[in-house]
Amino acid sequence: MLPRLFGLGDPAAYLDATGRAARVAVDTAYDRAGVHPDTPSTHLADAVGAVDFSQPTGSLDDALAEVAELYAHQTTAYHHPRYAAHLNCPVLLSSTAADTVLGALNTAVESWDQARSAALMEQRLLAEVGRWCGFAAGDGVFTSGGSASNLQAMTLARGRAVQRLTGHAGLADLPAEVLGSLRVFVSAATHYSIAKAAGLLGLGRHAVVVVPTDAAGRLDPGALAEAVEREVAAGAVPMAVVATLGT
Repeated sequence: MLPRLFGLGDPAAYLDATGRAARVAVDTAYDRAGVHPDTPSTHLADAVGAVDFSQPTGSLDDALAEVAELYAHQTTAYHHPRYAAHLNCPVLLSSTAADTVLGALNTAVESWDQARSAALMEQRLLAEVGRWCGFAAGDGVFTSGGSASNLQAMTLARGRAVQRLTGHAGLADLPAEVLGSLRVFVSAATHYSIAKAAGLLGLGRHAVVVVPTDAAGRLDPGALAEAVEREVAAGAVPMAVVATLGT
């Protein structure tokens, strides 16, 4: 049987499919006794490894049963009262409803002909977040998470540093020693994605200078000033200072 497309044929098929999928989520979340399931990791590895990608699941019911067994019933319960770790949080009912609409319509926001009002909504939300932060003007993009956001920020910081040194932000014909001279100052609590971004941007891991923190885990301003002075005296160019909030 050919897969059905959303928006074509009888809408009852879509409502039925989403209803059955929602039942998998409900059975998982509302019947949980603890934060983590007690399934051994070796059992999970064997079960996932046994999936035969050469064979179709046969039906939506079969697919949902597999989703329930291999994924849903093995998830961490972020909504559980005893869950307190990492960055994940319980999901609002309104968010699950929004995801239903977004997943079905699958809007791409990279161009006006595909996005239309969605592009305007993105711009409005970004402007509002900037206003909350006290910015008179600004721009932004939504990313997939913190690592992508840090890479974006590091890219912008590199462009400004290169422009300050050469008069233009482009990398064409840029001497290798210019990139090699840039330094990023972080604390021991800074996320590892900063070092990864330094590597991806051609700066090298040596560009990341770790600054000591105080007893509360905060970046030590005095130690930061000393580190900047030391690197500048050695011929390096400060590119960015990464502040970590909430640790």
